[in-house]
Amino acid sequence: MDDARHVSSKVEPIVCVPLNHFYGSRRAVTRQNLAIARKRLQRATPQLAGPRASSAQLDTNSAGLARVYEKLIRPAIKRKYFVSDTGRLDYPLMREMLGSIRQRARATGWSKVPVVLTNHPKDIRDWDGLERLVGELSAAADVEFVRLKEVAEKLKSGEFQIKAKTSHR
Repeated sequence: MDDARHVSSKVEPIVCVPLNHFYGSRRAVTRQNLAIARKRLQRATPQLAGPRASSAQLDTNSAGLARVYEKLIRPAIKRKYFVSDTGRLDYPLMREMLGSIRQRARATGWSKVPVVLTNHPKDIRDWDGLERLVGELSAAADVEFVRLKEVAEKLKSGEFQIKAKTSHR
């Protein structure tokens, strides 16, 4: 295996479990970006920010009209691609992510599909939404939380399917 980022044509000692990804809806992405912009304005006036205000970032180095285009206009025209980093998503986008995960899992036909989500506490934009999502997932009959060690063990035992690439690029 030359590159652990690609699916192998055969089972090998290295197995890559990629992070889930999805396209956020135009509406949810625009709403989130407007909320981030609002929080940035509120940072200038801390008493308006309220509890749990974060130092929300717009994930861009552009300024002025270029930033407005990049963060508000382009996502309204073309959907935005996300890695399932729950810290960077608000609750509506987390729900879209979950819907995408369930749809893709059903399409595999497998009884169990490992899905890796990520976040970093310093990046969490929507604490309440994340807590709500975790609560919903904890109660969901079709979701089981496991440690990455357990994912590795279940891949090795064959309990989780390994998708092997059928031909090289």
